[in-house]
Amino acid sequence: MAHSYNRWKPCRPLSWPCKVYIRHREEHRRMIWSLHCASKYTFKMLGQTGALRTDLAQNHFATTSRSVTVQQWQDDFKQFSNWTNLNQLLAQSACFETYIASILKLVFDSDPGLIVGASHHIDGVRQLKLGTNIDNKITDMHLTNCTKGTWQSRISAITSLFGHTFNSLSNYCGDLEKLREIRNNVGHAFGRSINLSQNYGSPTMQPMTRVSERTVTKYFKIINEIVRELDLYLMLNHVGNFQEFHYLHNKFASLALPNESVFKSDLTAHAQEVYSLQFCKWVITYYKNLEKIQSFKRSVIKDLKRN
Repeated sequence: MAHSYNRWKPCRPLSWPCKVYIRHREEHRRMIWSLHCASKYTFKMLGQTGALRTDLAQNHFATTSRSVTVQQWQDDFKQFSNWTNLNQLLAQSACFETYIASILKLVFDSDPGLIVGASHHIDGVRQLKLGTNIDNKITDMHLTNCTKGTWQSRISAITSLFGHTFNSLSNYCGDLEKLREIRNNVGHAFGRSINLSQNYGSPTMQPMTRVSERTVTKYFKIINEIVRELDLYLMLNHVGNFQEFHYLHNKFASLALPNESVFKSDLTAHAQEVYSLQFCKWVITYYKNLEKIQSFKRSVIKDLKRN
């Protein structure tokens, strides 16, 4: 059965940056679950051994302090759990922003004409093979506009860049802005308000922002929904099969191009999913034909100059 492949129609639904994001997300979930299980087990054992709140903690488990009571340990543990939740939000925010930066770089390399309003008019695979790139100052400007500042300004930049409104970004703009504030507070003020923490007129330590496990779960769902919508649209409209061409170029550009069997084995191992032999043959053939097209153009230009 004949297979038809298209440079701009992806043979896989997810980008590799999206796959990385998903793996980070699952890692975070496992860490949260491990702490949750350890907490439940510890409190269960304290109950079974008849521990009293006034007991010294060292009578029930190892501790470096000889004066801490079970009640004090419990209060500290709750504070630590809250601190962990705050850092989970920081990690979620960081992973999300890393995904956005990564997918935008992929889009710019795949569809460089997008930046000047000429999407698909310049094939990023050809530019890759020729070694020509867009001015980094231009792409860096777009990256900054889409990943820095308030979420209102970021969403505006993303919408303007693609000429498309992403519903999930618009719907959760307020939530994302709250997440940005929490991230900044965790990163710069130990989970407290930055402005209040920088008040030099008081020796009082500000209370830490409280975040529940439910809030952490809520942001997992919000970010996942946004990433899914972004990835689907960008893969279908601007990336296509560029990732596979990029891998072929980086792996074999300085060597003789492999046959489809070798490329299939290497690509499958790298991407951690199985590709068909027909697809790998098409990628190699498409990449080779770009050289023929370029040689033909050079030949035409020389003939024109002679005449």
